[in-house]
Amino acid sequence: MTRPALAAARAIAVLNFLASHPDESFTLSELSRGLDLNMASGLSILKALTDAGYVHRHHSHKTYSLGPALVAVGFAALARYRVIDIAPDEMRRLADECHAECVASVVVGEDIVIVALAGRPQLEGADVRVGQRVPMIPPLGPIFLAWGDEQRVDRWLDNLAPEDDEGERQHNRQALTKVRQRGFSVGLESGARARSGRALMELLDDPRDDRLRGRARSLIAAMRHDYQVVDLESTDRVLVSNMAAPVFGSDGEVVMALTLQGFAQPMDGTEINAVAERLLSATRHLTRESGGHAPDGYLDGQARSASRA
Repeated sequence: MTRPALAAARAIAVLNFLASHPDESFTLSELSRGLDLNMASGLSILKALTDAGYVHRHHSHKTYSLGPALVAVGFAALARYRVIDIAPDEMRRLADECHAECVASVVVGEDIVIVALAGRPQLEGADVRVGQRVPMIPPLGPIFLAWGDEQRVDRWLDNLAPEDDEGERQHNRQALTKVRQRGFSVGLESGARARSGRALMELLDDPRDDRLRGRARSLIAAMRHDYQVVDLESTDRVLVSNMAAPVFGSDGEVVMALTLQGFAQPMDGTEINAVAERLLSATRHLTRESGGHAPDGYLDGQARSASRA
């Protein structure tokens, strides 16, 4: 009974790998090595995916890449997830006006998955790819949890390292409260953030490497409470790694986040709020256009001044 599930998991791994390298082709041996598949299993999976049109095999080079049938699957999915379909135009405008890269992401299981990109980051080393998966462990992902239920928050906090004390849990809860009040999250650039970004890019090329996966998770955890910005009243200028805001679905749940990243210059609280105002304008627009609505109390209190259009 486990063999079909295992085969399905391996087929999904192949598609996820190819989706995160959309402009590249790979030989059977490269895919087998990168995904920790034996050659026979890899060949069987690739043949099934090729026969279905989900993978394309180049006959002379004998390499594999994404297949044309996935286009039909993608269009069908966009019909259901309309917000992803209508987001690119707004993302391009937002990236141009804010001189940053705009990233659209969703939550799949325990991961944050990049689904669209626009613009280019001004800061070197801030690159991400469509299809990339990022573990949603503290301090990453508060924009998806600030309006969620306590069980989801507790599961997120359970990913903290064993040595973290109750103070670290409380800091992350405080960060969620601030995100909920403001309507957006702010993460700081740091050496730990940059190292975690590089580790995640390495993991794209070798997604089954447990050592790389563990290193990426450790580096994310190492950002700790120095990552999420809680106080925006300071006049100190800080180098912002990213700013994220939610797009809500018809049930008031966060269905997607827009993130601006790769800012070239440090900003103070006033400048951060100015960029946030434009970001919130974009996410509110996408929420309305996709038929979603924000939960009760969204942008009440101190967030209201930062969100006036």
